Amino acid sequence: MLLVFVPQQTERLKYIFRHIFSERLGVEFELCTNKSDFQAYKGIKIAYGTAFTNVPFIEAKSLLFEQDIHIQNIQIDEIQGNKILFKSTTPDFLGFDVFAACFYCLSRYEEYVQETTDTIGRFSPENSWAFSQNCLDKAMVDRWIYILKEKLLSVFPQLNIHLPKFEFIPTYDIDIAYCYKNKGFWLSIAGLVKQFLRLDFQGIIHRFKVLWANKQDPYDNFDYLETLHKRYDLQAIFFFLVAQKRSKYDKNTSIKNTDFQQIILKTAQQNQIGWHASFQSFDNKDIQKQEIDILQKFSQQIVVQNRFHYLHFKLPQSYNNLIINNIKFDFSMGYASVLGWRASTCSSFLFFDLETNKQTSLRIYPLFCMENQLLKMENEIIVIEQLCKAIQETQNYNGTFVSLFHQQSFAPSKDNNWKKIYESMLNFIYRNK
Repeated sequence: MLLVFVPQQTERLKYIFRHIFSERLGVEFELCTNKSDFQAYKGIKIAYGTAFTNVPFIEAKSLLFEQDIHIQNIQIDEIQGNKILFKSTTPDFLGFDVFAACFYCLSRYEEYVQETTDTIGRFSPENSWAFSQNCLDKAMVDRWIYILKEKLLSVFPQLNIHLPKFEFIPTYDIDIAYCYKNKGFWLSIAGLVKQFLRLDFQGIIHRFKVLWANKQDPYDNFDYLETLHKRYDLQAIFFFLVAQKRSKYDKNTSIKNTDFQQIILKTAQQNQIGWHASFQSFDNKDIQKQEIDILQKFSQQIVVQNRFHYLHFKLPQSYNNLIINNIKFDFSMGYASVLGWRASTCSSFLFFDLETNKQTSLRIYPLFCMENQLLKMENEIIVIEQLCKAIQETQNYNGTFVSLFHQQSFAPSKDNNWKKIYESMLNFIYRNK
């Protein structure tokens, strides 16, 4: 067992020590605040915040011992080619406060002290420390934990470490189930007019074939995805948008539509179902509960997973609303506009509410990208390379790679062959397991 001396046990400190040692390194540890007991212990031990003779010592910053929320002086530097936060001011075991650095990122501390948002109220990646240091594409928290691991093993080679296994979770957001079908008369007319104004005669012909010649709707790619899941033995999560009112941001097929209901039920029989919290339910617990109840009714599943539509959420209110509505897992921790790990980690973690200074039961699964961001890249080869690079980073640090695609992206397109890109990504994961 590893014994760690700490000057004081706080909720922040206990949270991050559990994450690092229990979840990520699989190390049995115990915190100690009694100096005499610590000095008498003959086993493996390190000291945090207080130096002892011949004991590895890590200088402690004040973050884990504070109760309030304020702008932090995070002192960015570099160690072993990796950016670090909270650089040590005196020589110590690591050269930085790994516990404060990891807590700062996982708690999303910077989102509480930054008031500037984008046009729809989301935290902007440009306001993050990782964006400013050009390391959004690196799982910095996991890298720091591995630096700690290697240093511990160099001093205590007998330390038992049990690393988690790499996981891959394919996920899909079902924002709009159909391209042409089940739109209703006026929406169909509006879509037809838009195609005519764009001189999209091929699209008009396709529309008529779907509506009157029983041709498959181009957004109906559910069977294609199921074939891939069986081929690669994958368990996917489909997040369905079931807003009851159509709005500027919520344009899902009406939940009253029986074809849409059948899609939900059929998908649920072979996959996990997640709730895609609508834009209009963002800060309304009652609307959220109604949507969850609807999805549970038609999927015949208990729904415990969420992803916010447009990745639109605010901390800690949005996550606390999920907890109130019995959601146990959230898959929204990513950026809509840029590639990268928003919390600087490729591993799942429990949400810590900074306002109450308490660990919660909500587990967060970080998201590296969605296909909309990849559209900005020059060609398919670059897209595939970027995806494989992120997967390799996740595999290197035994994390969980969560992919996000929309089922309509797999419709035939003259611009991007998403089927080719997606299958290349799956092949890479399968070959490198």
